This record gives sequence, structure tokens and C-alpha cells, in this order.
Amino acid sequence: MLGYLRARAMSSGFLGGSRMWIGIGFFVWTIKFFQWLVRAETEVIYREPLGAGQSVTIHHGHAPPTKRQRKKAAKQLKADARQSKKSSRSLKRQAQRDAEQAEKDAIRAQKLAKQAARKARRAGERAEAA
Repeated sequence: MLGYLRARAMSSGFLGGSRMWIGIGFFVWTIKFFQWLVRAETEVIYREPLGAGQSVTIHHGHAPPTKRQRKKAAKQLKADARQSKKSSRSLKRQAQRDAEQAEKDAIRAQKLAKQAARKARRAGERAEAA
């Protein structure tokens, strides 16, 4: 906004002769001047004179992710959460099926044990009768 007002003040005020835009320009330049006065000073991190044949390489940290990268990461995170939820449901269902199957196997084993006991009893009764 200040940039627009500054440009408009220059074109309409100083070049066009409008006193209102000259006043607005003075006000805007005053604001910019005070912003310049209170700006943050740069911090010196390392200082050493360079010798002959030496060079300086400046590295910045990793660039912050772009909007596209953030959206892609969020989408992937959501898909991973959905997949883990789906797999946990699947594991629960499988555990239920295994428990039901174990119960059926136990009942079947009891029936087989009863049948075997009944056969043994009958064989014993037949041996006594003969």
C-alpha cells in the first residue's frame, strides 16, 4: 500500500503539481524513513580476512516447503492415516475370525472326545457281554 501511495504521490504530486498528493507523499516518505531508522541490524556470524586463493561459500538452510509441497505432504499424511486405520480394522476383524475359529475348533474337539469316550464305553460293554 505504501508503495502505491509513494508512486502515486510522485506522479500526481511532484510531477503533476497536486498539493494533496505532495502532502500524502511527504507523509508516506516520513513513514518509510522511520521504518528505515528502526530496522533490525544484521548479525555478524563469522569474520576473518581471506588469504590469497581462498573463497567464501554461503549456504542457507533448507528452503521452507512450497504450498504445493505442503499440500502434498498433508495429502500423504491423510492417506497414511486412512491406511493405518483400515489396516487396524482389518487386524481386528482377523483377530475376531481367529477367535471364532478357535472356539469352533474347541467345540469340535469336545465332540470328538465325547464320541471317542462313547465308542470306548460301547467297546467295553461289548467285551463284557461276550
